[in-house]
Parts: sequence; structure tokens; C-alpha cells
Amino acid sequence: MHRQRASERLARNQRQQDETVNAGRKSPRSFECNSLVFVIKQAQSTGKLDSGMRGPYRVVKALPHGRYELQLLAGSYGKSTQAAAQFMKPWRGEWTPETCAAYFDGADSNDDNAESTPEQAANVDTQPTIDTSPEPMPSTSRAAEALQPQPQENGDVLQSGEAVLAEE
Repeated sequence: MHRQRASERLARNQRQQDETVNAGRKSPRSFECNSLVFVIKQAQSTGKLDSGMRGPYRVVKALPHGRYELQLLAGSYGKSTQAAAQFMKPWRGEWTPETCAAYFDGADSNDDNAESTPEQAANVDTQPTIDTSPEPMPSTSRAAEALQPQPQENGDVLQSGEAVLAEE
């Protein structure tokens, strides 16, 4: 009798704990085959400036329980790895010279045309010009003239540097 009540309580507590733990859990993101992803690997981070993400990886196939088989795009040589969906982020691409070359090819070839497209106008350098002409000197006031060192009329009073040299 006591064993039966204990096993019932254990089963009921297990259900309640599962419900409370899983209440705030999000369902893992799903990825399609051949999609590109990053993998978060904090254990492999090399310093405080390291993002902790590795990739891009290509999803080779979906495995059970939200796991995927991945293959590294650069230098993979057929090696594959596995990762859980909760540690994967979609690869959104990056701004590289190859991907943005189409935006700049048209601007270089149409420099001598008078008309320009809005895309070309956005690429034009619009820095203000700097005036390098000499500015006129301000007139000196009487107060500024009073601060200027005046030659001494008394020959006996020597400047500090001259006094030291004269005594030696």
C-alpha cells in the first residue's frame, strides 16, 4: 500500500515538474536542407572579442530530436558535424566585395555621363571643401603690446640666462 502511494506521488510530481519546466520553452527552429547556418560554440571561443559562433555550415540532413548534420563550407574536405537546433542561427550572409560588386560596377563606367542614377548619386563623395587661403592677421591691441618683452634700457640688469653665463 505504501509503495503504491509513493509510486503514484512520484509519477504525479514528475508530470507537474515536466509541465512547469516546459511551459516557457520555445520549440526549436527548423532548418531546411542546404540552408546555411552558424553554430554557437562557446567552448571553442578564443578570447573576449571572439563571437563564439562558427560557420557558415550547410545543413546536410535533419536528424531526430531537433538535431542536424552539418558540413563546413570552407575547408571541410567531406567532414561533417552535428548540432542541436537550439545552438544554430540562420546565416544571413555578409557584405563582401563579391556580393556588392554589382552596385559599384555601374558607377565606375558612367563617370563621364551628365545624368546619374540615385544609386550612383548616393556613392558620390560629398565631403565639404576646406579653404586653405591665409587668414588676415588680427590687429594688435595696446594690452597685447604691453605683454610683449621690451628690450631693457638699463645695461646693468641682465636676463636670468645671461646672468648665469656672465658669473662663470
